[in-house]
Amino acid sequence: MLMTSKVTYSGGHKTRFENIRSGNTLITDAPLDNDRLGQLFAHTDIAFSGLTSFFFSVIGMKARSLELGLENSTAEVSNYIKNELRRISKIHLKFCSEVNYLDKHIKIWDSTEDAYSMHCTLHPDISMNISF
Repeated sequence: MLMTSKVTYSGGHKTRFENIRSGNTLITDAPLDNDRLGQLFAHTDIAFSGLTSFFFSVIGMKARSLELGLENSTAEVSNYIKNELRRISKIHLKFCSEVNYLDKHIKIWDSTEDAYSMHCTLHPDISMNISF
């Protein structure tokens, strides 16, 4: 098995991720509801942002094969936590682009997202809402 990252606990609810291959780092903090300041990414932010990045990669591959550009597209990521369980309950991803894609392209994105459903590795009770 190939190690891809190293995570170090820095104290004060902070961790430091290091990409083994590049040496790039990311520092995280506990979420706002754990008395933190919200100045850094929390672990749930990273889960949602990673999932969004994955969708962009998959949709981007399909867009390239259709000769459609996704450059400078963005996604608004919203997450919802069940407070009583401290568990992710819902993820909402809204993809935004300067390009007005045709309905047929949006159907292709939807089917591409379904074919590479990384989100299925999450708990089955998590509600996913993806819009373009």
